[in-house]
Amino acid sequence: MTPWRAATAEPNRATAEGLTIDPEWSLADGPYLFDPIPGREGEFRSHHLHMEEHIVVPVERPERKLTKLIQFFRRNPAMPEAAFRAGVLGRYAHLSGRLRGLHGYTVNFRDTDMDHAMRNFYPDDAWGFSAEGRAFRRAFCDRWDGACELFLDAVADFALARTDPELHPDLCALERHLFDAVWYVEVDENIIVMPNRDPAPAFYYR
Repeated sequence: MTPWRAATAEPNRATAEGLTIDPEWSLADGPYLFDPIPGREGEFRSHHLHMEEHIVVPVERPERKLTKLIQFFRRNPAMPEAAFRAGVLGRYAHLSGRLRGLHGYTVNFRDTDMDHAMRNFYPDDAWGFSAEGRAFRRAFCDRWDGACELFLDAVADFALARTDPELHPDLCALERHLFDAVWYVEVDENIIVMPNRDPAPAFYYR
């Protein structure tokens, strides 16, 4: 899970003349997502982290925009790390993967090495490797240990699926046992999907 920032708008609208700049796709929210570092032009305080991904339900995208929910979680400090991972990837992932309406479900654990995603990618003198940068990243990492990704048609579908009497009690009990905290965030992804057809159609959707 690595924050991404583009310097310029991408040519990502398909037209008869090829790909052009899409005026409806904006980077105007950049200042809210990335915090400029005073005195270091072009550098931002952002979090670049390596995640260990486990696919529980492969993501299969229909030809329409899906809703993506991120379920952040923090480990119950009373649980050893190995037991925690085994518990999340075991019965908890098995039950969560049975929720009605899922188009995909993955479980991701945050790498305990905060520098993994930055090492050999950023120069050694980058702000992220400074004492201030590492403290900034540590404060962020201390809030959570992993995140599940759930792909559905709508948030309401998830809320309804979690009321399933065959799943809800067990999921709640497991969450109380495994997690110190759990919270959900709906995210918006811009993904270009080329329909898998032969011959390929003269369009794509996002």
